Amino acid sequence: MSALQGVFSIVGAIARRIVEPVIQLVVLHVGFAFQYKKKQKKLEVEIKNLEEQRKQIEEKVDEAITRGEEVDEPVSNWLAEVEERVQKIKDDNTINENM
Repeated sequence: MSALQGVFSIVGAIARRIVEPVIQLVVLHVGFAFQYKKKQKKLEVEIKNLEEQRKQIEEKVDEAITRGEEVDEPVSNWLAEVEERVQKIKDDNTINENM
């Protein structure tokens, strides 16, 4: 083996030790980004469903109030909590998208 072949052999071994972890890291990052987008889409669908349920409940509450009925405290609390959580998630998603 010539000296040049020996140098190429050493350089090749060093390159493999450097390149392989970098490739693994890139694959991991791409996988994470794909999963993140998939989970974010699922979250968006669930938020939309929750908002639709909230709207239906609010309509029923409005009808009950129009009839002079009182709204139970758990119902009012649920509506307030849903509004708060949905807004927080939307705010968090806006921050994450900007990052």
